[in-house]
Amino acid sequence: MDDDLFKTMKAACGLVETPGGGQGTAYLVAIDRMATCEHVVQSVAEGEEVIVHFGADSRNATVLKKETVGDSALLKLLGPPIDATPLPLAGRCTRKAVWDGFGFLGLAKRAGLPLTGEVLDPESLDDLDHPAMVLFSPQVAADMGAPLHGFSGSPVLVEGVVVGHIKRVLSDPDNPGRPALGIVYCTPSRVVLELLGAAPAVEQVEPPVVVSIAGRIAEPAPPDELVVKVRAAAAVGAERVYELWKSWRSAGAVADSASLLVAQKLLSFPRADWALEVLDTAGEGVRTKQLRALALRISGKWDEALQILRELYEAGQVGPETDGLLAASYKLRWLEDRDGAALIAAYGIYRTAFDRSGDTYNGINAAALALWRRRPEESRKLAQRVLDALGAKPEPDLDHWELATKAEALLLLGEIDAAREWYEKAVARIPNQLRDIEVMRKQARLDLAALGLKRNLVDSSLPAPRRPRKK
Repeated sequence: MDDDLFKTMKAACGLVETPGGGQGTAYLVAIDRMATCEHVVQSVAEGEEVIVHFGADSRNATVLKKETVGDSALLKLLGPPIDATPLPLAGRCTRKAVWDGFGFLGLAKRAGLPLTGEVLDPESLDDLDHPAMVLFSPQVAADMGAPLHGFSGSPVLVEGVVVGHIKRVLSDPDNPGRPALGIVYCTPSRVVLELLGAAPAVEQVEPPVVVSIAGRIAEPAPPDELVVKVRAAAAVGAERVYELWKSWRSAGAVADSASLLVAQKLLSFPRADWALEVLDTAGEGVRTKQLRALALRISGKWDEALQILRELYEAGQVGPETDGLLAASYKLRWLEDRDGAALIAAYGIYRTAFDRSGDTYNGINAAALALWRRRPEESRKLAQRVLDALGAKPEPDLDHWELATKAEALLLLGEIDAAREWYEKAVARIPNQLRDIEVMRKQARLDLAALGLKRNLVDSSLPAPRRPRKK
């Protein structure tokens, strides 16, 4: 594990203390969710609170769910988000993989300690006949005289992705509670994924790690002829799109998929008022809720938009679209009033979504926000990952947002001339969609300011609309 991944793992871990004096480790799996062992919080009922310590910082957390056989529990952090990136979860890992972990051993008196080792059997049973991964740790084997209380719940990472968490060690029969042979039992991460109701970021971890595009919310596609008509109308303007939809309505019922396409096009102009009217006829699917939240946000109704998105998020309707919209709402709140907690929340959601799905929209925003948070090296690494992902697609297959994303990745890497070129390609695709061009320009200006450069360096490639002259 390289230094950056180690720091990410370390920052995501906290020391759990229960009212009865119990202790263990928990790790961040979403912006406000932590996973640990069920036996760590066994004395605490669901809905009751524990304390999680992150160095000098502490948070109360509610016990949300427990799973006894899998020895897992889910906690909800209360208060503002912590300054840490949630850890992505895998479905499985291969035998002989090298793992890293981090936890709060009781003997160390609240000081976190790293562990490492090898996966001996990724699909096995523990000494209670419960599903488990069997690990070996040289630190555990070397310190057979000391009990390991406090490491329960410590995340186990392979190639930077969580494959499970430590639940206990194989005990010496002559000294119960003492480790034997360096054997560690680990709860597989799929148990935590079931508690979260989420898909794995990586189906199977094996070097090199490949993150698959997953979690996208499927929606029925409108017929091709309707897509052609909407695109042609959008090339003329918002009014033509709106009139086209009204003509369909007057002729009879419009399929939800067609209304969603029309609403999405109207929001790019932006005509949130017309989009909300269209969405009122589009049913109550996930995509309808996503677009309604976007329309409300554009209309300045922040609280209503956030409520919809948080409901989707809490219901487990996670995916690049929901994650991106929720993160964007927090990002805009930070831009509005410089609320530091909102910036941390936005970055955490963007980064989690990118690590989980490989979605480049979330990736480029994570890269930008890393820069805004004064983490330039992390920003460059994320920007390069985004650039590599987009480089795998032929240019004609990139839409205008993907072209702009490539431009922004180049900008974050300091390649200003190349960024201008790709911004111009993006604008050429949608010359009359002024809101989208404005969004690109504002983001580029913020990035340039964070880089310490003149804010208008790429303005010529992202022209602002001309205002009519007064007579």
